[in-house]
Amino acid sequence: MSIKVSNDRLELKINPFNNPDYIATFVDNKTIDYISQDSLSSLMNLREYINGLTLKNYGNRLIINEGSFFDTEDNKLYVFNKPTTKTLKFADESEIDLTSGEILFESDVPQTIQKFLPSGFYIITLVGAGGGGAGTQSSNSSASSAGASGSAYQCKLFLAEGDYTLTVGAGGEARYGLDMNATGGTGGSTIFKLSDNEIISTPGGFGGHSWWISGAEAAKTGGLTTVTNFTIEEEVFNLNGVSGGYGANGGYKNGGTPMFENYGKGGDSNTAGSNTVAYAGSSGYMKIEYFNTQSLDINVTYNVYYDFVVNDFIYTNVEPTNKSKWIGRFKATSSQLSSYFPTEDLIESFENHFIIAESLGTIGYRIYSDGWKEQWGNNVNPVFPVAFEDIPVITTVGATNITTTGMTITAGYWQAEGY
Repeated sequence: MSIKVSNDRLELKINPFNNPDYIATFVDNKTIDYISQDSLSSLMNLREYINGLTLKNYGNRLIINEGSFFDTEDNKLYVFNKPTTKTLKFADESEIDLTSGEILFESDVPQTIQKFLPSGFYIITLVGAGGGGAGTQSSNSSASSAGASGSAYQCKLFLAEGDYTLTVGAGGEARYGLDMNATGGTGGSTIFKLSDNEIISTPGGFGGHSWWISGAEAAKTGGLTTVTNFTIEEEVFNLNGVSGGYGANGGYKNGGTPMFENYGKGGDSNTAGSNTVAYAGSSGYMKIEYFNTQSLDINVTYNVYYDFVVNDFIYTNVEPTNKSKWIGRFKATSSQLSSYFPTEDLIESFENHFIIAESLGTIGYRIYSDGWKEQWGNNVNPVFPVAFEDIPVITTVGATNITTTGMTITAGYWQAEGY
């Protein structure tokens, strides 16, 4: 991989190299050397790439600015075109008084409600409702088709505080009778929703289907849970429902087996003798459990990584177990972040390196710690206030006879820059 440097001053200092495993960094005030990426975490001067990811904070939010990094293991460049924001909770905040394992909502009663949830980590369990059973009876034949069970889903995720809409699905209605084409009702989806664009939806099972004289087929399942615009930290399970029993000439057919405990079972169907009966599917289920606030300990340094498994930025004060890319670090005080790094990428760090001497008169100069000099004036054929080590690379148009100590130019404003 080659790295394009778009700064003339920096290009003069970096020798060409094509090894992405090594990074340019300052050794002293004037010298740039190359070190392995693994050693970068101990250095505070430069970022590894021109547009490397940088950190800043705003209130209780950690912001990872847009940028990119190169992963040498899979030889892939990761580019982030917009900032990523992480809302943090500090150890001394008292407005949220919850303990790990506290259940904030649990119900198998069909309903739709609004629920305020504070920010933090949660375990959310959703089960769709079961489909209704179906049965058909005639004078000399019958058919039964039990409903499918609802799908089930459980995950761990971080939620921003807000008003969430919670919907627990209702079981599908049963349909049965004499000489009829019977289809049980579809079980309702169980839905966790913050907005129209942020939804977790776990579908219910379809109802059974039977018809005169003795036809029956298996109820269809609803499919897997869909997650839209929520960042899932860990998916515990994502299960499709199962079909119920079915068949001609009577008999008891069991509804689809529940995928989580006893919730979302498919409705049974029974056609025996002159009696035909089917049952509604069981209701869905939702449980919201407060898992962990991940409060920041005071005066502890946290490292920021990109986790390749969850495809998201994480912060932790322990070594991550997943494959990760180190991005930076910050320190948490009682109510804010401090000592966060990096705040500049390679270009910014280089251009903002320390000024060690300057004279700001009409004829003047500025000298940076890496040896770069900026000089200016308005005199004819100037002698530079400070001699350059090399012939300056930037000079006023029209200048001739340029040396390390001066140049020829008519009266007027002039400037010269270089090492």
